[in-house]
Amino acid sequence: MQVDDSLTLGEIFKRTETGGTFVGETADGALISIRQAPSGLACGCVCPGCRRPLVARKGEIRTHHFAHHSLVDDKPCIIAGETVLHRLAKEILGRRLTLKLPGLVPERTPVFAGGVMIMEAAFTALGIERLRVCESSMREGLLWDLLGRAGGSDPRTASIDALATRYGVDRAQARRVEATALMLFDQVARNWKLDADAREWLSWAARVHEIGLAIAHSQHHRHGAYILRHADLAGFSRQEQELLAAVIELHRRKPDKSIVASLPLRYRALAKHITALLRLAVLFRRARRAESLPQMQLAASARSLRLKLPPGWGEQHPLTEADLQQEKAPMTELGVKLDLANK
Repeated sequence: MQVDDSLTLGEIFKRTETGGTFVGETADGALISIRQAPSGLACGCVCPGCRRPLVARKGEIRTHHFAHHSLVDDKPCIIAGETVLHRLAKEILGRRLTLKLPGLVPERTPVFAGGVMIMEAAFTALGIERLRVCESSMREGLLWDLLGRAGGSDPRTASIDALATRYGVDRAQARRVEATALMLFDQVARNWKLDADAREWLSWAARVHEIGLAIAHSQHHRHGAYILRHADLAGFSRQEQELLAAVIELHRRKPDKSIVASLPLRYRALAKHITALLRLAVLFRRARRAESLPQMQLAASARSLRLKLPPGWGEQHPLTEADLQQEKAPMTELGVKLDLANK
């Protein structure tokens, strides 16, 4: 197969609004750019995809392009670009030809043909009609992530805040829950061997624990978990999103043990611990208003939490006291025994 030296990869894929193409095939089987073709039917070109005649339209108003001279049922060809690359790939693989196309760096040449074949198979299997090229790559993403963390500005925090804004989270309530959760965290971090990273995970979870309310109040913890699993969160790996989603899904109602079991082993204990602290923080901030909390002490052992409250506080706050008593059973599902005591 001969290829016009001026033919670019962009021209192979690019289409006009009416379905026109910028690549044609001459009578001798050569691919030709619209820039090199004579106007009208003079080049005798056909579509590389459907083999129907093409007319070179090179007027003074519209972008120069090839158009099908006649369409069956007025349906334009939509596979020309993929067909051109497929044929190029077969030629390269079958005859070990050297591919030279503007914009293709030499080190990519040996793998280009194989990549085209894989891409075409993916297009066919998944029903993909269009591919958008991203100007950046994994390298830029890793650098952005590492630079942010090294400079004390983790890009994941920006992603969490952007998500909270997008789903209209009650920021005041989220801040109250976050502050309470971190206060509890600081009391048990040493015994539970929780580090600064764990504290950050708890902070992120508190900020978005109510995003599911944007969908519905009923089962909003599950809605929130779904959002976190499927959202595009810059800086987070898929496993990290699963961890955050698990904490949100477990932070209310009866925890599902299978959710924790589905996490990577290194995240399971972390998920249980920060979920337990988030559940307590949400419980103490149930009134959803700025109010002083009691002087509480939270002590942790390997598999238990002991919460001490001022004498008589439970009698003055019977609803919160009842919630704390009911919280013992869900905590057991997390592998944590909750004990309540008065100072």
